[in-house]
Amino acid sequence: MPKVSICIPTYNQGRYIGECVRSALNQTLDDIEVIVSVNHCTDDTEEVLKGFSDPRLVIVKPPEFLQMFDNFNFCISHVKGRYFTFLCSDDILFPEFAALQSMVLDEHQNVVFVHSAAELINKDGRVVGREKSIHKSFVRKGTEEIRRYIYGPRCVGDTAMIRKSAYDMVGGFKSLKIIGDWDLWLRLLQVGDVAYNQQTLLKYRYWLDEEGTRSHTQRLLTQAEETIALYEEYEPKLLEKHHDLRNDFARARERQALSFVFSLASVDDIELRGRIADAILRLSNSWRVRLVLNALNIGAGPALLLWRSFKLGLRQKVKALLYPN
Repeated sequence: MPKVSICIPTYNQGRYIGECVRSALNQTLDDIEVIVSVNHCTDDTEEVLKGFSDPRLVIVKPPEFLQMFDNFNFCISHVKGRYFTFLCSDDILFPEFAALQSMVLDEHQNVVFVHSAAELINKDGRVVGREKSIHKSFVRKGTEEIRRYIYGPRCVGDTAMIRKSAYDMVGGFKSLKIIGDWDLWLRLLQVGDVAYNQQTLLKYRYWLDEEGTRSHTQRLLTQAEETIALYEEYEPKLLEKHHDLRNDFARARERQALSFVFSLASVDDIELRGRIADAILRLSNSWRVRLVLNALNIGAGPALLLWRSFKLGLRQKVKALLYPN
């Protein structure tokens, strides 16, 4: 039985799947298996996979096409290791990933998942940024970290190694389209602790350029609706146990709503724009949200997009200065 399972759910990523699988097989830890779930691809993904002969590679295929997180669950259902990670098929693991992350889970039996820093790369593999916490490596109580995670997912999902028994305990991924990893973290934090490894152990494909950008505007309403549903489910449950989180939930909902308003500036479809705006106000009806929405309605969209671009660029420049290596 392998110690670590690396799960790669994929759909039409023939351009990147080869490099992704090689990075998974080239781990310094030998005690691994690599499971690829080929989700009825229509490109050359399966041809690329035929070029591998490593016995540690397991290729599975669902009986029918699955939504993203359903394919994650299908892939993970074949796991034999006591720890696993889910790796998007356009991302790349560093060779030490499995060894270092599994070591943390070995040493801390209460930790249900450990995540790490990551490099952000574009479609050509060029480094365009970094996701790294200002904190050094840590182990924290899950009940304490919930406060941070209600503001949003606080880790790059592909960097996380998860204890399989904890994953089974909380029921795995839900059938969501966008925020399935965030939802999973919130449930895992209620049954165990979390660790962070400050080392950079993954190259995460970050689609900044126009050619590689996913259909953001079409996904925006779905993401807003799923975010509302997440808060409606977890806010009352968590407030029963943690009364001091009430103000955090209000601030978190407002922060998420403001983020959606900035994204709304790039939506041209009038009907879709109105539906997203309604969802934003259901998420938070604070004066700040209404103020920025009103500014958007009177033509401040280009300014909002420019401000968001400036903030994202400044964030990465600061991280480049803090973490030059």
